[in-house]
Amino acid sequence: MGKAISKAAAVRDALEQGEESPDDGVAYIKKIHGIEISKQMFSSYKTKEKTRQSENQQPAAPKGKPGRKPNGETAPEPRPAPAARPAANGEPDLIEAMEAMQPLVASLGADKVKRIVDLLG
Repeated sequence: MGKAISKAAAVRDALEQGEESPDDGVAYIKKIHGIEISKQMFSSYKTKEKTRQSENQQPAAPKGKPGRKPNGETAPEPRPAPAARPAANGEPDLIEAMEAMQPLVASLGADKVKRIVDLLG
């Protein structure tokens, strides 16, 4: 036997040697380190070790508010649409109304403008 080590260190050593099952791990620790350990304790240390390893491998989740993050680009400022003048019958001219929507389509995209229209219509 070498110098004394903790039970947790002995379990880590057994896991590094491929002794995954409690029966094999307990036997390995008794043979190599001369330490008596229960199968339950082996399983507990094994679970803690696996958890610790997985936490070290996965990057921590970014903290902050959930939601869509800006992509660095800022959308161009939408220009105010000129007011559509009514036609002779009192309704806005269709061509002028569509020209007024061009900046909105350019800044948001056609799909979003369609969604807006669906929500308002």
